[in-house]
Amino acid sequence: MSSNNYQRLINNTKCEKIRLAIYEYPKTVQWRVRNITNGYISDWDEEWFYHFKLGEYETIEWLEIKIDSEEMKNDIVEY
Repeated sequence: MSSNNYQRLINNTKCEKIRLAIYEYPKTVQWRVRNITNGYISDWDEEWFYHFKLGEYETIEWLEIKIDSEEMKNDIVEY
């Protein structure tokens, strides 16, 4: 489960579940990630199908989802 002596903080199953749920969510949702191997924080992106994809999850330290309102937060948590 580790890569380059780092411990992954999220697994492929959870990443894929998040990706598919947000992809199907009716509103635009932005995201960014931090790379565990080099500390790079990606720019905000709203493309969940091709840019956030299986096979690239191994280097994700964290995933941040941009929430614009309390209503959107509640929707996404329940979605």
